Amino acid sequence: MEYKKLNRLLKLSMLITGVLVVLSGCSSTAKWEEEVTDYAPYIVTSITVSHSPNNIHTIDLQETSSKVVDVKDRNVRYAYSSLRIYYGKYASPLKNFKEFDDFDLDSLDRFDITWLDDSIAEIGVYRFTENRERVLQETIQLDVTK
Repeated sequence: MEYKKLNRLLKLSMLITGVLVVLSGCSSTAKWEEEVTDYAPYIVTSITVSHSPNNIHTIDLQETSSKVVDVKDRNVRYAYSSLRIYYGKYASPLKNFKEFDDFDLDSLDRFDITWLDDSIAEIGVYRFTENRERVLQETIQLDVTK
């Protein structure tokens, strides 16, 4: 008889412990999910800013990284970068932009910005080769009035 009571108490304590573990796990999962939503959906980093010769227009080259949530490891990181070139009137909020989604920023060395006049900028994109040589890979021409 004592053995049955002891067995029931043991089972009851195991059941209560299991319920508490499940509830605390749900609580920490909910807390983690709440923390994840606090992360910004993307991070914007300004690379360089340039003003036209007579300070009429401005361009701002920015890297945009998107949030990636790894649910299994409960990890948030930022990956998938794109290049955005914001442009507009000098000393005004830059709302217009041209986006380059498949733009590899890992091998990037630098940007050279040359203004042809107050509304057209040429952006030279220099990259490193596998031999660490610097080469002009492409030139982006941007008309900031369009």
